[in-house]
Amino acid sequence: MSSLPILPGGHLWYEEMACHDETMTTYPLDQRDTVLIPKLAPAYEGWRHRLGDRPGAITSGYRTPRWNTHIGGELNSYHVLPASALDASFEGVPVIDAARAAVAEMLANHVIQGVGYYPDHGIVHIDVGPRYHPTLWKCVMTLTHLKPIRKYVAWDGVTA
Repeated sequence: MSSLPILPGGHLWYEEMACHDETMTTYPLDQRDTVLIPKLAPAYEGWRHRLGDRPGAITSGYRTPRWNTHIGGELNSYHVLPASALDASFEGVPVIDAARAAVAEMLANHVIQGVGYYPDHGIVHIDVGPRYHPTLWKCVMTLTHLKPIRKYVAWDGVTA
């Protein structure tokens, strides 16, 4: 980790936002001043604060197009460009509670645009897409011809 977080006094580090590919491709420099610093990092900090400032683990930040394809990410993923999404889990917090806290942060500050969660993996996705159009979803794994398939369904922001 570097010696300083993205925001002074914050809990999100540039290294955490790097692509998790074999070379740990860094977060795009041209997106730091337009997306990461003014939008995504403050959204994460607000979300984290709503969870009692519990430690969080970033499971996915920026993704190169190649890495996104490799892991089966969505074609137009906000993790790629404008590098405006992250996935996280929080120590001791059930995934549904973390997702609800993200929705509360979205409704309060209108910076988070999308909230989704993966009940089977304990991970919550937030994004700060290019325009305010709130979207809520959850990922449901289904088996088709013995192959797991991700299916994204609308979520009301409350029920599991």
